[in-house]
Amino acid sequence: MPDIRNFKVEDWGLIEYMTCHEKQLVYRDRRLADEIPDTLALLEHPAVITMGRRGDRDNSIINPGPVPVVQTERGGDVTYHGPGQ
Repeated sequence: MPDIRNFKVEDWGLIEYMTCHEKQLVYRDRRLADEIPDTLALLEHPAVITMGRRGDRDNSIINPGPVPVVQTERGGDVTYHGPGQ
């Protein structure tokens, strides 16, 4: 079990989904290389819909309107992310 006394908390504020995703991948790689401690990122995204590997845009999203839809490598289907979550 990780030592919870040795972690940091960062406030990333309101951050675009893809910018955040790329930053998380960098943090993951740095953590796996033991360059940084465990990190809890506090953040929210402007409205965005993410579609995981099991998602099918034709079957899952009727009309997202101005909300962007982003394909991701994560599992799952369709998830809405927005301010305040």
